[in-house]
Amino acid sequence: LMQMVNSIAQAPFYSKLPAFGQMFARGETARLIQSVSRSMRLAHWSFVIPFAVGGLAGPKMLALIHSRTPFPSSLLWGLLGAAFLIERYGAMHIHLFSLTNKILSHVANGVSGGLALGIAWYLYPRLGMPALPLAMAIGYALFYAWYCPVLSYRAFGLKFPAFEFRTMLPPAVVFVCVLFLLC
Repeated sequence: LMQMVNSIAQAPFYSKLPAFGQMFARGETARLIQSVSRSMRLAHWSFVIPFAVGGLAGPKMLALIHSRTPFPSSLLWGLLGAAFLIERYGAMHIHLFSLTNKILSHVANGVSGGLALGIAWYLYPRLGMPALPLAMAIGYALFYAWYCPVLSYRAFGLKFPAFEFRTMLPPAVVFVCVLFLLC
């Protein structure tokens, strides 16, 4: 389910990558950043809304159809959501940076993946299944979520608070509110 939510959330940004590349090649930086900002905002909302609907209505919907398959626990759903939201955030920034033809995805993914594996190895015997999405979220938060944006900020002269207030902050606030409702 979370992979489906994540796949839906990729469309508003990834479908525009060819147009972003054309704008970058033509030197239309202001137009590019405006389009990227809008696409990132839509992508974040495209993740947060299905996450919220799934988390809040999923168990009731399964009960309505008399499913014998339970919806994931609120803890597991929330941790998976956090991990994938952080990954979406960093991934869009690394793809924006990749328009410069400098490809550093292997660094971002390798370090974050290594951190997640190490954290999962440590936490799994203590927490069980929730350790896996928690390790993903921590691994992404410790590296991916700052490394990727810093690359795109530097490459395109973006300012951290101003850019993220337009793209990430409103969906992130709603996401945190939904987490509180789930708990």
